[in-house]
Amino acid sequence: MSAKLAYLDRWIDQRDRALGAVIERARQTDAYTPGVADLISGYSGENSLAGLEAAIRRISGQEGGIFGVGEGEPQIVIRGRTAFIDGHPPTAAGQPQARLFGSRNAGKALLVVPHWNARIDAYVPLCTVCALAGFLVALVVPPFHGERRYDARLVANEYVSANLGRTVAAVRMTVQEVRQFARWLAAGSTRRVTAFGASLGSCIAGIAAAVEPAIRSAVLVVTGGDFAYAVWNGAATSHIREALEGRITFQQLQSAWNVLALNTYVPEFAASGIPMLVVSARQDRIVLPENASDFVGRVRLAGRNSIQHVTLRCGHYTAGTFPFNIFVIARLIGFIRREHP
Repeated sequence: MSAKLAYLDRWIDQRDRALGAVIERARQTDAYTPGVADLISGYSGENSLAGLEAAIRRISGQEGGIFGVGEGEPQIVIRGRTAFIDGHPPTAAGQPQARLFGSRNAGKALLVVPHWNARIDAYVPLCTVCALAGFLVALVVPPFHGERRYDARLVANEYVSANLGRTVAAVRMTVQEVRQFARWLAAGSTRRVTAFGASLGSCIAGIAAAVEPAIRSAVLVVTGGDFAYAVWNGAATSHIREALEGRITFQQLQSAWNVLALNTYVPEFAASGIPMLVVSARQDRIVLPENASDFVGRVRLAGRNSIQHVTLRCGHYTAGTFPFNIFVIARLIGFIRREHP
């Protein structure tokens, strides 16, 4: 490696750590709990890992699976430039909603799922550029984020924590909402819907793409195939690991959160042949690069050879800053135009 590249790598690493420091200082987590009652309302059985896995199996065995949303087109209400899923009772997570960009007459649609603890406004430039490129864009506001945040904290601790059942419930809720927005975007038209997600948003976008036929392609940025591995080994979630260590093993966490792992849905990706673009960051300390490489390898081994994998010379947080964000947007637009001409 040349001296210039070594200097660049050090600068990127320092920049990445500085960008993540604000959020990482504000993080906190609950004490470890299987959290079965947070996944199943009214649950009165044993609050144990075995109880949690049994609950997940029970829900997964229901019609539509754990991420099921029923049949038919969801009821969407438009207020200004925001789409709301109608009929949801008020909850602490707020009303499901997505900001809209671009023309309703566009032939291509993009669903954008932000990362954990995202400032929703940070995705407006990406959505605006994609709207100018001719796409109808729906920027999903995840539970406990943006307009759905019920206090001023920087970190949505309700979303990912050492409460295993609540984490499954939060991801489940978001996947279901993404599926409903995808159906609405595709309903009554020939519009092709692409799901885009970054970090935790890529996990949600990926699962939605695996189980929702209305989603025709997926772009997953700084992603990984193993949800538990990302939390256990990532710098941003070391506080969660500290709460878990000594209470459960990594293998037990993998088993409990298997339903949240993209690796679990490799057979669905292979069966559907859905086009995918995976963008990794070489110096990612949050979702380690081998987590993405392993996922891509599994999909290819299952017979999906057209999955594209690009690695940027940056870190997790710097992937969203200039000039790397320009590269991501350009690859995103090019990918959609190529896959859905």
